Amino acid sequence: MSRIAVFGPASELTEAIIDCLSRQDGQVVRVATAAVNPLAPANEDAIAAAFDGLGAITGLVCVTLDPRSTATGPLSWARWTEASRGIATIALLGLRHGGPLVQPGGAIVLVAAPGPSDPASEAAHGILLGLSRGASGGFAARGIRVNRVATDFTRNAADQAEAVAFLVSDAARFVTGADIGRGRQEER
Repeated sequence: MSRIAVFGPASELTEAIIDCLSRQDGQVVRVATAAVNPLAPANEDAIAAAFDGLGAITGLVCVTLDPRSTATGPLSWARWTEASRGIATIALLGLRHGGPLVQPGGAIVLVAAPGPSDPASEAAHGILLGLSRGASGGFAARGIRVNRVATDFTRNAADQAEAVAFLVSDAARFVTGADIGRGRQEER
């Protein structure tokens, strides 16, 4: 029986993933949604506490978010740091505190909620791609697969949720280091 933890801020995508996973055989646990604010400095103690006592899980889904709510102009420094904080910090905290709880043979999926389309956001999504590929090598020794669902795979939250559900399922037991959706430019 699966036990999947979903970590990230409240968003339409987070709810769609929880709904989709809840229809499968297994348990879905929401982790730290209230403690995760992508615009505020990470309260790592609160996030660590949210994962504390969770116990063993078979999967972890980290839902990142680039909210673009306070910074102005696509090339302002504030915009670049806001985008990278929203995307990278959530993924890193999920990997740091949730990753060790994933059992051998389990899965981790990094996914970004659709957000603005500007150079800062695109660069932050590149960070997420690098994190998923790097983590897939780091967790491989424990038999844990790590994949990413790209935002531009579809802007439809239900479709993204289905892709996430597939990647945490046994049907994807041989898939790791994948980037569902976008692909690198040279692969197109």
